[in-house]
Amino acid sequence: MNRRKEPGTARDLDIRVQWLILLRWIAAGCLFLVITGLRFALHVDLPLVPLYAGNLALILLNGCYALAFSRIQSAKRPGRWIARVTALANAQISLDLVLLSWLIHFSGGIANPVVFFFIFHMVIASILLSNRNAYLQACFASAVLGAVTAGEQAGLLAHYTLSNLPPGAFPLLSWGEFFARYAALVATLFIVVYMCTTIVNKLRAREDELETTNIKLQDKDKIKSRYVMTVSHDIRGPLSVIQSCLRVVLDGYTPEVSGKSREMIERASLRTERLLAYVRDLLDLSRMRAAEDMDKTRLYLPDLLSRAIEQLRPLADGKQLEVTVANETAAAFIMASEEAMTEVIGNLLGNAIKYTPAGGRVALRIRDAADPDTLELAVADTGIGIPAGELPRIFEDFHRAPNAKEFEPDGTGLGLSIVKHIVEAYGGNIRAESEEGRGSTFTVDLPRG
Repeated sequence: MNRRKEPGTARDLDIRVQWLILLRWIAAGCLFLVITGLRFALHVDLPLVPLYAGNLALILLNGCYALAFSRIQSAKRPGRWIARVTALANAQISLDLVLLSWLIHFSGGIANPVVFFFIFHMVIASILLSNRNAYLQACFASAVLGAVTAGEQAGLLAHYTLSNLPPGAFPLLSWGEFFARYAALVATLFIVVYMCTTIVNKLRAREDELETTNIKLQDKDKIKSRYVMTVSHDIRGPLSVIQSCLRVVLDGYTPEVSGKSREMIERASLRTERLLAYVRDLLDLSRMRAAEDMDKTRLYLPDLLSRAIEQLRPLADGKQLEVTVANETAAAFIMASEEAMTEVIGNLLGNAIKYTPAGGRVALRIRDAADPDTLELAVADTGIGIPAGELPRIFEDFHRAPNAKEFEPDGTGLGLSIVKHIVEAYGGNIRAESEEGRGSTFTVDLPRG
């Protein structure tokens, strides 16, 4: 089998084994309904005790599989976890083949079309297991079924014929018919394994290729971000000096400048200030993208909100905005960097204040999320809102909605992009709801501390 990178393998195994357990619960329920329906609705003479025993064994075994998988998941260890899950999947399929042979034995033997259910298990084995193990499962299926049905043919095991069914009711076959059916079934099993493993290998090879390409692109993106970060840092220094010199002149620390000269200096100062804001945002965004790991510490979210509100209070008061905070949880702690979360809250609150007309409201709310390990922070305003067509693009770099540009010409379009990168770096997510002219709500899910 083609080698696959561990994270992808672990993720795939996790999903597929859970799917296999769910599929087995469905199979157990359907089997019970079929046995019960045939016996009591259609009055087919079935050996109920062994068939129900097989059904019960399937239910109990699947419960054991689910419990074992849950324990393996709760104690994940790199390397060993994949081996344990693979061993569990092998055991599941092998015991299923034994149970299927048991059920076939008590319902007509190899003449029963249910024998073709072995094919489903070969498909599952080819998807979940290595090529070698998939072929071993085909050998095991052939051996178990062959032993049971050949035992019936030789008279070593009882053959169960089913009454009240169409002609024949799965009678005992001649040896010639038996070998023909058995050979056809075994050949089908190995052909199915060959075809499925070939297809799966090609898909896995393509997945590995895409994953490798994705890693290379991520590395290149980090190199680009480091370059932009370096350039932004180098530009910020001279710009800060220029801004300081212009402020010295405007604040009267040099001989007085008036008239047209002062107007030109004021315009230069304003443009320099906007350019500095742009460079700062670009530097922050590049730093986030270039970072390998994010610092984490236990933070009390209401304290961060209070400091952000105090910092932006002059802007809110200047527009006579009502700013409220509601803490609806008893444990409002998160795991993140204080600097990064200050950036997130400052951007969201700053945008809410900036794009809300005078006399409006801004509401911040902390509450428990649906996931018990997650805390939800919502920032809602009664501002200009976002056009429906612009919502999917608001977290893109440099993107600003047309109504935002009209309402507030100044802006880099990087703030929400920075917020998104920070939140996702900590394993959270952010979503936006808005209606143009009626306000917006940004909701951030963060891991609890």
